[in-house]
Amino acid sequence: MAERLELIGDVGGTNARFAIAEASGIGFHSVETFPCEGFGTPEAAIESFLKAKGLPDPDAICLAAAGPVRQGAAEFTNNPWKLCETNLKAHFGAPLVRVSNDFEAIAHALPHLRAQDVQVLGTEALLSPGNEPFCYAVVGPGTGLGAAALLGHAGAAQVAVSEAGHMGFAPESPLQDSILGALRQRFGRVSAERLVSGPGLENLYGALCELQGFTPEARSAASIVASAQDPADPLAMETVTLFQRLLGQFAGDFALAVGARQGMFLAGGVAQKLGAALGTGPFREGFEAKGRHRGLLSSIPTALITHPQPGLLGAAALLRDLDPRQAHG
Repeated sequence: MAERLELIGDVGGTNARFAIAEASGIGFHSVETFPCEGFGTPEAAIESFLKAKGLPDPDAICLAAAGPVRQGAAEFTNNPWKLCETNLKAHFGAPLVRVSNDFEAIAHALPHLRAQDVQVLGTEALLSPGNEPFCYAVVGPGTGLGAAALLGHAGAAQVAVSEAGHMGFAPESPLQDSILGALRQRFGRVSAERLVSGPGLENLYGALCELQGFTPEARSAASIVASAQDPADPLAMETVTLFQRLLGQFAGDFALAVGARQGMFLAGGVAQKLGAALGTGPFREGFEAKGRHRGLLSSIPTALITHPQPGLLGAAALLRDLDPRQAHG
């Protein structure tokens, strides 16, 4: 009997990454990245991937999407694609198809991360998911602000998917009050994502310029982060320092909301670019500064996911969780 072919993917607003799930265990190979704008539909991009690898249509498909998923379909803010389980089944004839939120997938990846896949932030050690009941959370600033939780009980784990990045921004200082006021003039309602994301870093820089009487210049998040260690660019330094604290504040709020006492993980491109700075900067102070619950937050370990493809790892794990017999039979 021919080995089952199981395709996994991580689809964002700009790029789609596809791979083949390992026949045993949780893993993947043959990773390729495709620009979404080069294809009219996700089916066309998958066909290009399969053709490049000389592979037939897959027997199972599991795709993580950077957007909310409703009734098996995901739509993107900055991508005209529509990922739909029904369309994928009809196009490829695969009996097992799943479209999930990208942070749902990353949460499924958490138990499969190795020591070299994470960087502990602070002094606390992460506990093993085998300690039950447990609750881990993951948040991540990228193009948006994702968040999810992994809960375990009685030998089973379940992911709670959320759109917590769209909760209202809660300022915790007079400066943050002023920043909220400045951004409210632009956006009306100000969500956490308006500050804690790649575009949010740019918004934060612009608001600080405005509050200090400078005409804001258009700067990318990458440029701001790159200049944050340059004493000649104090505004970039202030922006990134404040961004780290705001990320900590949001992560701490989410940990309180879901009861993530066993650990909080950070994912996303922006967090990875900050890297080691998160361990020594104001991230932990923002995370722990929860008034009467400071003691509780100080006991929760935090770590940065450094695995290069946690979305694909999570899609492979989710595929197996859906049907162990079919997914790796």
